[in-house]
Amino acid sequence: MFGGALLVAPVLRPLSETDQRSIYLPEGQWIDYWSHDHYDSRG
Repeated sequence: MFGGALLVAPVLRPLSETDQRSIYLPEGQWIDYWSHDHYDSRG
């Protein structure tokens, strides 16, 4: 977490090797910064 409202999940492989990754979302409502997709996490 970066502050109380921003989750940072860096990609640790070159983008040529991967185009997705799994992350844990803490409980709450989240919005993808790039796609503006909404996610509801129950923890």
